[in-house]
Amino acid sequence: MEDVYKKSFLEGGLTKDQLFTLFDHLKVREYEQIKFQAACAGIDLEKEMKKQKGEKKGVFGDPTQYDKLSAEERQKLTDSMMSIHRKTFKDTK
Repeated sequence: MEDVYKKSFLEGGLTKDQLFTLFDHLKVREYEQIKFQAACAGIDLEKEMKKQKGEKKGVFGDPTQYDKLSAEERQKLTDSMMSIHRKTFKDTK
C-alpha cells in the first residue's frame, strides 16, 4: 500500500481521496450485487429494511425495571425475551 502513495499519478500512484472514492464505489457496487442476488431469490430488500426499522433492537432491558416484579412475572418475561433471543441468533454459529 505504501508503494501506491509514494508513486506519482503518472507512475500509477493514487491519492487517499482517490482510494476513498474507489472504496465507496466498491461498496455501492457490492450492495447492488447483493440486492440483485436477493431479488433472484425472491426477497425485496427495501421491504425487509423497512420491517427491521420498526423492530425493537434490544431484547433485554434495564434490570432495575424488574425489581418490582414477582418471581413468576420475572420468569415469564425472561422466557419471552430468551425466545426472541434464540430466534434472532439461531443461525449465527
